[in-house]
Amino acid sequence: MVINANSTLPLVRKGMKKLSPSIEQFAKNAVVPSLKSWGIIFNSFLELDGDKMEIIKEEFTEHDRLWAIGPLLPIKATNNERGGPSSIPRDEISLTKLQMEAIASALEESRVRFIWGINGDSQNMVPLGFEDRLVGKGLVIKGWVPQQAILDHQAVGSYLTHCGWNSALEGLLGGALLLAWPMQVDHFDNTNLLVDELGVAIRACEGLTTVPDPNKLARV
Repeated sequence: MVINANSTLPLVRKGMKKLSPSIEQFAKNAVVPSLKSWGIIFNSFLELDGDKMEIIKEEFTEHDRLWAIGPLLPIKATNNERGGPSSIPRDEISLTKLQMEAIASALEESRVRFIWGINGDSQNMVPLGFEDRLVGKGLVIKGWVPQQAILDHQAVGSYLTHCGWNSALEGLLGGALLLAWPMQVDHFDNTNLLVDELGVAIRACEGLTTVPDPNKLARV
């Protein structure tokens, strides 16, 4: 199975973009061989990824055995399973102290209602007094968050995401406007698709270590 055609294409198209040595090795060892298999399954759907699948079929395969069977999302946790693993691995993205302060400041300035799910090392970086000042306005959840259930709720209007594929799919299916903060690897290609091609997201920030301007972030 290939996650999606949109982020696969840049990995296999020579000269399309410069890859880091580790990503280039991953593409050589994993992605390219998968395109030479008898058939390819994509965790995506044609309305989202169809044109890229067509390019892969024309340029990298000699058959029509390509199927989009998505979106496939992690199984929803039952009440008894709460506290289990998130749909996004805890160690995937950890924000820095300065990034946490910027988000907190933006949320406070924006005066919007919010749910802020915090995993990993970032749990101990919530600015002192932030939660007390926003009692009744926002909710900070440290640890596992029922992300898909939250995004499916009609009260949710937007969703700040790094645009990993699973994360983006959950936001799209929930109908929320995606606030894109791509940080690494396929995040940037996914963001280009969501913002520039589909118009279902807007750019909020970019980069693994970038600290956003709280005033600008509050107005996104």
